[in-house]
Amino acid sequence: MDKKLFMNHVSTLFFRTSSKEIKPGTRFKQLREWNILLAVSFVEMVKEEYQVELNKKDFLYNDTIEDLYRCVCSRQ
Repeated sequence: MDKKLFMNHVSTLFFRTSSKEIKPGTRFKQLREWNILLAVSFVEMVKEEYQVELNKKDFLYNDTIEDLYRCVCSRQ
């Protein structure tokens, strides 16, 4: 799975946060825009693009966007 493409998909979910702020090391839960609706959109994007299902624990135990990337990679 291409990390650059994954990051591009993630950055399109954010409307108020600059794409320059969306990096692998970004702690997504600390972004002001992060909320339950964005989390659901993230889950749906991952399901559609990568055929991987994320759950609540995936967001609880992962802190950065790269952590989520690795989580998705491990399930492909």
